[in-house]
Amino acid sequence: MKTIYNARWIKTPVSGDGISVQFTKCFDSRNVRRATLNVTAMGVYNAFVNGRRVGKYVLAPGWTDYRHRLQYQSYDITELMKNETVVAISTAPGWNALYRKDFCDDVDCEKEPAIIASIDIKYSDGSSECVLTDSSWSVYSDAVVYSHIYNGETFDETAVPEKFGNAVEFDYKKNILIPQQGEEIREIQTLDAKKLIITPSGDKVIDFGQEITGYVRFKIKGEHGDKVKILHGEMLDKNGEFYNANYRGAKAEINYTCDGKTRVYNPQHTFFGFRYIKLCDWCEEIRLENFKAVAVSSDLRRTGYFECSDAKLNKLFSNIIWSNTDNFLDIPTDCPQRDERLGWTGDAQVFCKTAALNFDTKKFFTKWLDDAITEQKEDGSFPHVIPGLNWDEKPSAAWADFAVIVPWTLYLVYGDKELLKRHYPMMKRWVDYVDSVSTNHLWLGGEHFGDWLDFSPETTECGGKTDKDLIACAFFAYSTELLINAGNAIGVDVSYYEYLIAEIKSAFIKKYIKDGRIVCDTQTACILALKFGLCGLDEENIVKQLVDSIKEYGHMTTGFVGTPYILPILSRYGYSKIAYDLILRTKFPSWLYSVEKGATTTWEHWDSIKENGDMWSTDMNSFNHYAYGAVAEWMYGNMAGINICEDAPAFKKIIFSPETDERINYVKASVDSQNGVILSEWRRGSDGRITYTFIVPENSEAYAYIGGKEIKLSAGENIIKE
Repeated sequence: MKTIYNARWIKTPVSGDGISVQFTKCFDSRNVRRATLNVTAMGVYNAFVNGRRVGKYVLAPGWTDYRHRLQYQSYDITELMKNETVVAISTAPGWNALYRKDFCDDVDCEKEPAIIASIDIKYSDGSSECVLTDSSWSVYSDAVVYSHIYNGETFDETAVPEKFGNAVEFDYKKNILIPQQGEEIREIQTLDAKKLIITPSGDKVIDFGQEITGYVRFKIKGEHGDKVKILHGEMLDKNGEFYNANYRGAKAEINYTCDGKTRVYNPQHTFFGFRYIKLCDWCEEIRLENFKAVAVSSDLRRTGYFECSDAKLNKLFSNIIWSNTDNFLDIPTDCPQRDERLGWTGDAQVFCKTAALNFDTKKFFTKWLDDAITEQKEDGSFPHVIPGLNWDEKPSAAWADFAVIVPWTLYLVYGDKELLKRHYPMMKRWVDYVDSVSTNHLWLGGEHFGDWLDFSPETTECGGKTDKDLIACAFFAYSTELLINAGNAIGVDVSYYEYLIAEIKSAFIKKYIKDGRIVCDTQTACILALKFGLCGLDEENIVKQLVDSIKEYGHMTTGFVGTPYILPILSRYGYSKIAYDLILRTKFPSWLYSVEKGATTTWEHWDSIKENGDMWSTDMNSFNHYAYGAVAEWMYGNMAGINICEDAPAFKKIIFSPETDERINYVKASVDSQNGVILSEWRRGSDGRITYTFIVPENSEAYAYIGGKEIKLSAGENIIKE
């Protein structure tokens, strides 16, 4: 039977910036037993059969680099068929616009929205038919007059469909087509409007109380021809005014024309990151019940939960979950609001373990890693973002190391050796690349982001104070170590890399450790040396160097590279109290500083809002970045004590080792793992003694370390009192 691979690529006969059109086909379809629509687009689409929307997928087909891979979706449309059926596919540029001028020089896919589809029909008499896209399809104007991922959408209820002509067939490769691989993007939650704010300047602003990724859904009637304009923003400024200057070039606006009938509308082909909307024009009384904020995200199953006796830490964890949700929209984006929203690899690798505890991310990350395979360059290096945009770039340490860190993390959490085998060649090619450009086993002189956005008072550069070559050499060691672990797990020869790691460590120690100290005297330098086993005989001295620095400053000075590891390293070396000091700190810089400032998601900067209320900048200041949310890994693993053992992935072996603190009276966390639900809880009684409760899955081996003693646990509930 014919399939989507037999269809023709078709596009609109007209062009225009942000154009949205409907491709339509009318055909007889009597006595249908089963009908399936297979469809995809260079852009984003909504499909309709006889006027009814097909499926619940938002922003289908998701984002891949259309030059290499393009997912198609299959929908059962049997119940929607009639004797005469009309299929309409509303299509807009979506992410395809990013491959046009200003984003990508090597453009070989279509500039205008394009689709390919098949409708596979089986009839009651046993016969079959396949309706394919070709030049017989008609193209009409859409009520979506303009659509852009960054700029927003213009929708006209008064628009009368205009036929532009027949679709134009064109030749484009079909070997890029793959069945849906990742999680579908769905509407996952709807929030009520919380408050109508009249700002000091008189602007009308609605606050939804929570920053989300998605869109506003509103009910409106108005008079025929009345126009509405809505802007989106994350924050109010210190004067209480609507603020979205940090969106940079993204207009993030809705323009809507009424037709005089009561309508409920939400954008069709775009999304926003926002908490507030500004009603620049509203043609009737503002009623809060007529506004909803609809959160959209990849449809991930929630697996991880955390709570404790400290309300601010609970809020921090809630913020982490929201930023995780908001930025997992088919790919792991850096932020959802400004003119970026890209799959930055550095952000993803520091957060991937936390994400895999919070949600079941196996399918999500597998799709993204398969995207990465197609983006790996001939020399083994990677672009900074996946899907790539063909920027002129050299790979950065800690960013491109995602190629090893993310696959290994997925293996630890899910235990899938076949998946590890699939990604091992990519991992190996990356390590081989760094090996090829290294000098005497040190990666020197590259172009790196460094400890991005650290807070070292001595520097104002985004790349931070820590020597970038040191970071590169440290991650060279780390990726090599993980590659060895992966090779051993799947049974391949890693003898060369065992030789290589010894040489890297020796070279690192010789260059970067003098008189028992890291020569680059930063917290991140110490952390990386300790985390990656690069201290040699000076481990104790470097721990002291780190602790002394924290005491001297009174806080962390780390950025994207050092922050994820600082608390685990302190805990590893017996400084749990200092780790608690840092996470409970409410003054800037700290995790709870943003909570004190009213954050509902995690911020890009420690001081996205400065202590005096000013914004960090308009240039690069997101209030919804998940990278610093990687601290949740320590909350699960150290506060609650739920730890994955590298020699027994997928929680087949569990080490419960909670770290208590007198400032916290209880901690409870759970992870619904591949092996079953794991729970760890401890509570301090009125007498000061602590009661521990551990729930162990049926097929897991588990131990608890309490008061210096090892206790073997049985399956089910285990209660231990000090």
